[in-house]
Amino acid sequence: MTPPTTLPDRRRPALAQRESAPLRSGFARRARVAVVAGMAAACLGTAASAAPPPRQNPWSLCDRAIPQQERAHGIPERLLTAISLAESGRWNAEAERTTSWPWTVMAENRGRFLNSKEEAIDEVLRLRRRGVRNIDVGCMQINLQYHPQAFESLDEAFDPEKNTAYAAQFLKTLKEQSGSWTTAVGHYHSQAPERTYPYRRKVLQIWRDTERRGPSEAMVAMTTPGSGAVPPPAPAAQSPADRRRPLSQAEVNALRRDRLHQARATADSRRDRVIRAFEERRRLHDAFIERQARMIDAYRRYMHEQGRSKAQEQ
Repeated sequence: MTPPTTLPDRRRPALAQRESAPLRSGFARRARVAVVAGMAAACLGTAASAAPPPRQNPWSLCDRAIPQQERAHGIPERLLTAISLAESGRWNAEAERTTSWPWTVMAENRGRFLNSKEEAIDEVLRLRRRGVRNIDVGCMQINLQYHPQAFESLDEAFDPEKNTAYAAQFLKTLKEQSGSWTTAVGHYHSQAPERTYPYRRKVLQIWRDTERRGPSEAMVAMTTPGSGAVPPPAPAAQSPADRRRPLSQAEVNALRRDRLHQARATADSRRDRVIRAFEERRRLHDAFIERQARMIDAYRRYMHEQGRSKAQEQ
């Protein structure tokens, strides 16, 4: 059958309109769908941007901030980590590792592991209301009494990035003053010899352990009643391949200097005790001589008065 001849649209206007109507309606429908989809995407994007950021795991806050500060200030790798573990290390029973805890507060010779930044700030405010001023805070346990200009607020003091940044700058300044990282580590805690050398040995021990086993197993965290800290399991016997690596010559020299400084500090302490004992004996001797002199003077005055009274009687 021969197909009918197609006539131009101008000769069939009604038919052309009926054929083009579905095309226009389909295009309009697709345009409306695209507009609605764009508006929905824009709404979702706005809602996503307005939503609060996900809550970060506090166990990883210090661990992420410290390596950045080590690289930024040229500090030997994991040295600042070792200091943080000595200062605010807490045992994570779930992960079976020790890490620095950002909401740590140390005051009145007692460490406190708080559950959040808000609780840590409230604890510092409570201590201050009681008149306590010697308070260490944060990952690196910055002392608020001896570093009053370190942070603009307590919120900034408990910010892991701000806390570790100040500690890194302070440690670098101590190194520039002393010329040695090991000496700077001791002075980070105190410049008193009886506190410097034990602290430095502790940190260097942790530092060596972090290089051998990693920071997660470097030390046993201090446990505080009510803090939820759990003592770590007993270490397994080490194979010969897992034994401690030999010390480098620089570490050997550092340990020798530590022992020499400790011996000198011990000798100085003994000398000071001897000097204080001698000064005390001299003070007691001078007091005895002065007392004897007063007694002799009083006796002379008495005998003089007795002589005058007898002369008057005669």
